[in-house]
Amino acid sequence: MGEKQVNKGDGFADGNTVSLYWKILARAPRCVMIVNFLGVLVFISGLWRPLKLSLDFTSYTTADGAAYLHQLAKVQALRMGIDPRTNGTDNTTTTTTSTFDGFLTRSVHIFYESIDGNILGTDVLTEVRHFEQRLQNLQGWSTMCAQSPEALRHRCNPGISLVAHLWSTQSNPNVTGQLYTLKLDGQGNQRSLDTTISYLAGANQLDYFFERSLAAKGRSIMQEPVPRMQSRFEFEVFQDVDEPSAKDPWQQLISSEVRPFMTKQRDLLEKKNIRFYWDTSGLFALESDEAILSDALLVIASLIVVMCYMWIHTRMAAATCCFVFLIVLSLPMAFVLLPAEEFSLACLFAFFMMLGMGADNVFIFVDFWERSEAETDELPQRIRWATTHAFSACFVTCLTTSLSFFANLTSGLRPLREFGYFLGMSVVCCLVLLALFVPPFLAMRGEICFQRRRDFPEKVLTQIAPTMPTETDAEPAVVKKLGYKERAIIFVFRKTAKYAKCIIATTLIFLVVCAATAPSRVTIDFGTPQSFPLGHNRREYLRMRSVGFAEHGHETNPMVSVCQVDSWKTDDCIFHHCDSTTSSDVFLITDKAAVPRCWRSKTIHSSSKLTRADDWST
Repeated sequence: MGEKQVNKGDGFADGNTVSLYWKILARAPRCVMIVNFLGVLVFISGLWRPLKLSLDFTSYTTADGAAYLHQLAKVQALRMGIDPRTNGTDNTTTTTTSTFDGFLTRSVHIFYESIDGNILGTDVLTEVRHFEQRLQNLQGWSTMCAQSPEALRHRCNPGISLVAHLWSTQSNPNVTGQLYTLKLDGQGNQRSLDTTISYLAGANQLDYFFERSLAAKGRSIMQEPVPRMQSRFEFEVFQDVDEPSAKDPWQQLISSEVRPFMTKQRDLLEKKNIRFYWDTSGLFALESDEAILSDALLVIASLIVVMCYMWIHTRMAAATCCFVFLIVLSLPMAFVLLPAEEFSLACLFAFFMMLGMGADNVFIFVDFWERSEAETDELPQRIRWATTHAFSACFVTCLTTSLSFFANLTSGLRPLREFGYFLGMSVVCCLVLLALFVPPFLAMRGEICFQRRRDFPEKVLTQIAPTMPTETDAEPAVVKKLGYKERAIIFVFRKTAKYAKCIIATTLIFLVVCAATAPSRVTIDFGTPQSFPLGHNRREYLRMRSVGFAEHGHETNPMVSVCQVDSWKTDDCIFHHCDSTTSSDVFLITDKAAVPRCWRSKTIHSSSKLTRADDWST
């Protein structure tokens, strides 16, 4: 009486016959676990390859089907002057030659934005000048700039910046027809902003520093606040072709000096009502690594939460750590089965999803193990019963889940295909690993429980023996008291059954309202997924680029010659100093004496009657 029976329908022949594997698993679970672990380790190490993380976010919005690639090749061929119908065999090609062999152009691009709405305020421009001077005084910056060819060295110091024009150095050369020259070095006395804007407008260089919409207004740009401007610093970095494996000196400069400096200066300039956002070659990789490391903290937090809940549910501390390790191990196991050379950034999100799905499978295995105690006392039979039932339950759910992810293989986007295949394989690998390692853990747990019952003190049994009821006067069996889980489930079901009609009606009304209002409220974002939070340098830099800034032109001459009005034929002169009161094509500037004066190009009104004037800008 009271003995536990085994149903033949559960896979046991005669209730006692168990296959050899389950007997070995029950007698030597540690050996089975070691053998399984070595097999998995050999499998992963045999197929392992270097991990390459792809940070190309354009691939999330670019298809790579045959039709798209054919169209892309056609467009590229047309841009290069190649007839696509000739496959490049009958065409005229153009070549681009480098003025300085062995040098690569590297640039630092900075956007400035005024919190007060006007970046051309005197105090704001002064702070920008001090910031750029501190940047150019960095030791690595100065060294890198000194290595650039002398003819291009002005591009990195003072750079293509409005500061270089406003604080230009004036000299008086002994050249016939020249009043003076202005060296655009940012080291002289501050000159009139009106004069500088007039010069840049006449030279069609306002779009070097301001948005296209504002630059198109020319001299009248001063009539309204200008919220943003940009600066650019270019270096010619020598590339050592003999040692391609050597560390890039530009990356060393950015990571060790420039980026820490920019991070520190950001808060200082913001106190001065200035925000700046910058970019350079290699910065995106550094920011992406930083974002991934910050997300790693979220991974640790999710690991702790899952482990704590799993420990409470299973009441096995050591086994909980091993179960989480098995879930994580499914990711590298799926990676070696990924038929791709690069690892998409989207695949990293699989870690969070696998923690949840893997923990669910562990709970199923543990719950069936606890239920197996009511089926049989024999350890091999318990392991077999719990494993077969748990695997059958998990197999169905894992199959449907993995198939839903594998459906992404039909997508035209490469990252989406990689994500679907990787996550589907992770689900399958997780189930395989749990089926291999959870039964040995359960066997060890059953073995420990059996030893505890066997070593139970005899004196305790003798003390409680007299009080144990005999078979003749045994009272009817008392129903086991329900636990808090069972009571909570019963309470929910009773309330749901009582108010079933109200719940169904409320749900239907909610669905109808959502279906009616969602199209007018929901918008679809077809852009690239954002990997950086709001306010991050990367997102704000892309926002500034989208407002309409033009790419920088190159300063061909860092010197500006200002000539006399009667020297129109002087080739070295860019602008002439003059007075004018009538021409509407001249950029007029009014000084304190209300006398219109101007900077005037030699290509405008070269036959106009002009008179010599004093240098008003000094």
